[in-house]
Amino acid sequence: MINNRMILYSLFVVSSSTLCFEILATRITSVIFVNHFAFIIISLAILGLSLGAIFAHYYFDKRKPTSLVSSLTKNLIILSISYLVFFLFSSIDAIATNYFLYFATIIIPFFLSGIFYANVFKHFAHISYKIYGADLIGSATGSILAIALITYLNPSNGILAISILLISVALSISISQYNKLYNVISFFITLSLLGFLSLNGQNSILKKIPIGEFAEKDFHFTYPNRNIQKIITDSRWSIYGRADLVEYNHQDVVRHLFIDGAAGTPMLRFDGNLNNQDPILSKLLLESSGFVPLLFLQPNEKNNMLVIGPGGGREILGGLLTGVSNIVGIEINPDFVNVVKDNESFNGGIYSQFPNIKIKIGEGRQYVKRSKENYDIIFMSLPSTQQLQSIDNFALSENHLLTVEAIEDYLNNLTDEGRLIFTMHNTWELKRLIVTIIKAFEKTGLNANNIFDHMIIFESEYAPSIIVQKKPYSREQIGNRFQLMNTLIEEAPDLTYVPYFWDILKNTT
Repeated sequence: MINNRMILYSLFVVSSSTLCFEILATRITSVIFVNHFAFIIISLAILGLSLGAIFAHYYFDKRKPTSLVSSLTKNLIILSISYLVFFLFSSIDAIATNYFLYFATIIIPFFLSGIFYANVFKHFAHISYKIYGADLIGSATGSILAIALITYLNPSNGILAISILLISVALSISISQYNKLYNVISFFITLSLLGFLSLNGQNSILKKIPIGEFAEKDFHFTYPNRNIQKIITDSRWSIYGRADLVEYNHQDVVRHLFIDGAAGTPMLRFDGNLNNQDPILSKLLLESSGFVPLLFLQPNEKNNMLVIGPGGGREILGGLLTGVSNIVGIEINPDFVNVVKDNESFNGGIYSQFPNIKIKIGEGRQYVKRSKENYDIIFMSLPSTQQLQSIDNFALSENHLLTVEAIEDYLNNLTDEGRLIFTMHNTWELKRLIVTIIKAFEKTGLNANNIFDHMIIFESEYAPSIIVQKKPYSREQIGNRFQLMNTLIEEAPDLTYVPYFWDILKNTT
């Protein structure tokens, strides 16, 4: 006979592991599939738990009475095995990227948990209030445990850890009526296995979780030539997702950082020498629509710059090479910052070796709102990911960093000579941003009658950039920019809008 304490402990662990598995599976699913597929897991969890309870009600009522100890022990062992199956299958490309097989392996653990809950509530109804409390406390613990497992292990190793924990509980139930020494031995075996996982850290025991080949995954489409080999040299898990550093077999000038295989941000090779620039590096920067506007600035217009979401550091490097005196980067994902710092031999230590560059961890808009400093340049280059380039789904969707109120905050933190630089995903987002900027100018009290005299736009199709100056451009300023554009390489982005002379441009937006 199982005592009440043992059943409450068992239910606590099952509830904790079930919610923990749900969160860990969500993170894994975001890597394999498109991120919104992860929300299917919530539906599968509810469905699986419900089906398990229904199955237990009809199946166990028709069977002959069996030992409760045996029934619950088998239930927990099979549940533990189902976690192991998912742990194995999620690292096999052919299974992990198959919708039916992958989501089938996810629903099974919830189904088995539903059976366990139904049996416990049926046989221990007299302490249902305690069972309910153990369930709630276990679920709360599981949500916290999931964050710890993602951070210190990784989601796959975390699922292996909860599988080991469940086997330990199953053994505890089965031997609870015997010598307590068996429980002690079981405890130390479990502790040893979990200790091994802790020492292993985020190193994958099996293959890395594969990145599904979907249009939204920039990892597969950075270069059009599919024969180019992509090598993941560093992977780090966090609550933000899996950050991957990718190198390529055909060149060693550009590496990319991805989050869950999407939102690629480049890290450029730089030797740290500001006086002798690599011509290849210069060419790569001059092809960027966000870099060229920095060349237009006079010394008094680039005392300081704030970069929101610097990622791999291209915009930081651009500011450094064009003579910006002080640069602050606000990056929400600490893994990106740490990867760039750990690869200073490749990138010249742009995040760690230059005293005029400070990289801070935080959310960009909140930082601007709280900052008391005014900047000559506020730069935001949005990650170029195809999942944000869908006109239907995203061009008209809200973006926390680009609302009217956000633009107001940015304008209020500019110096009188300051400007905003935004690199967008596509022309649809650019048009939406222009409307937002007009509204922000009106709300901040700035003159919006000649709003287009404050703007310059580069490129028209891929990654257009818009420069919004707090004061309107003068004809002299625009003339100087035309002269500079004539000296740049042919691959440099085209001017698609300037005040006063836009009708003479070859390619207008």
